[in-house]
Amino acid sequence: MYKRGDVWYISIGGVRQSARTTDRERAKALEHKLNAEAWARRNGLIVPPWAQACLSWMDDNPVLARIYLNLKHSKWWKPHLTGKRLDAITPKLVHAIVSQHFKVSLTEPIGPNSTVNAYVGFVGRVVRHGSNLNPKLTYYPKPRGRDRWLTVEEWRTLAGAMKPDLQDISLFALATGLREANVMGLQWGWLHGDWLEIPAELTKTRKPYGIPLNRTARAVIEARRQNPVRHVQNVFTNGGKPWYAVSLCRLLVVAVGAAGIPAFTFHGFRHTFASWLAQKGVSEAIRARLGCWSTSSMTDHYAHFDVGSLRPYAELIDGVLTARQTMSLAG
Repeated sequence: MYKRGDVWYISIGGVRQSARTTDRERAKALEHKLNAEAWARRNGLIVPPWAQACLSWMDDNPVLARIYLNLKHSKWWKPHLTGKRLDAITPKLVHAIVSQHFKVSLTEPIGPNSTVNAYVGFVGRVVRHGSNLNPKLTYYPKPRGRDRWLTVEEWRTLAGAMKPDLQDISLFALATGLREANVMGLQWGWLHGDWLEIPAELTKTRKPYGIPLNRTARAVIEARRQNPVRHVQNVFTNGGKPWYAVSLCRLLVVAVGAAGIPAFTFHGFRHTFASWLAQKGVSEAIRARLGCWSTSSMTDHYAHFDVGSLRPYAELIDGVLTARQTMSLAG
């Protein structure tokens, strides 16, 4: 247990949450209760129904629970899984449900597959959180273009085909290498001058990430700050409203088609970031830390890097864009 101000916080199974009390004894009692419940779940003594497990997951992950996609997934699964215990939610059942509502393929990377994988992933997170079960759910091949990266010339062509809001969020993703969800959900409160901190609840390692912002990223942030249509919470908006994955994908598809760049998705900006740094000779460990890639083989290697030591590498992206732009103007 630990304190923030006058309120006690507890950590259960690596998940931190507020005890919502200033009284140490009450917080301690809650900690004992939650630990007992977690132990019972891990040992299969408690197998809750879907609705209870879903609410428990949202209570224990308040930041994630406020994200639109998680709310959408929870609402979508409710009529299909309510009344079923977690041990009855099998891979066969989940596949049957999504197959009835989406056109999916186990062999071909068709368009809806990525969307369906997000729905399936939500089920897996709730089941694992609410029990000792770890169902081997079916995930579908992702569309081609996910791993494609851009040259600077291709980026400039693509940027010219984008509307301002789409161009801002895309350039920031390219400049930082952050995941689509982190960029779409970027909040003003995460920004600290020339760096930002992604909350632990939104990272795969359950640890907060400090990311240096290069000149390109800071310029985008400043432009958003000066935008007359500014959202009170979200940095990036689509016409003043928060970005949703569906609208972001649709608008990017239109821009990609207009630019004549085949098979490119928003995730490709992340690969472009990594590819440009690799071409500059930046080590895999530093690329992993900058882009918040989390693999067991990388953890020990980049754990010691802090935001300040990473800044020169992040600013290499500025150099790539500036150098190519200068050459193009000179030609």
